[in-house]
Amino acid sequence: MAHKWVITVASVFLVIFLNASTSFSKDVEVLLYYNSGGYTIDYVQLFWEKDGVEKRKKWKGDLMVGEGFCARLRQVDGLEEGSEVWLKFKIAGGDRESCRKSEKMIFVEKGQEIIQYYYSKGTTKNGNRCRKTKLPPHVSGDVTHSTGNCNYFNAWGRGD
Repeated sequence: MAHKWVITVASVFLVIFLNASTSFSKDVEVLLYYNSGGYTIDYVQLFWEKDGVEKRKKWKGDLMVGEGFCARLRQVDGLEEGSEVWLKFKIAGGDRESCRKSEKMIFVEKGQEIIQYYYSKGTTKNGNRCRKTKLPPHVSGDVTHSTGNCNYFNAWGRGD
C-alpha cells in the first residue's frame, strides 16, 4: 500500500513539474541579435504566433561580424500583444538558425523597453546556434533594425 502512495505522490509531482517547466515565459518589447560568428547573415526573420496562427516578417540582413539586428515589436505591423515572438537568421552559405527557446518570449507593451538579447558565434557550419544572453553584446558595426532608431548597441541604425 505504501508503494502505491509513493508512486501516486511522485506522479502528481512529475505532472506539476512538467507543466511548470514547459510554461516558462518572459515579457519582451525589443529583440536584439548580434552576429559574433565567422560569417555573414543573409537575412533575419521575426516570427510570431497567437492562437495557433503563425506569421513572419523578413529583413535583408547582410550583417557582417560585429553587426546586429534590432526589432522594436510595437512597431511591427500585424504583431498583436500577447503573441509569442522569436527570431531566425540565415547564414550565407550555411545554416538557418532559430532563436526560439524553451522560455517563450511574449510581446507585451509596458513602455519599459524590455529587451531580450541573442547572439551567434562559430563558423558557417559549426557551433553557430543562436544563444540567449542577459547582457547586451558589444557591437562595433551597424545595427539593422525594423523601425525607428534602435541604438541599444551604441551603434548607428541603418534602417530596413
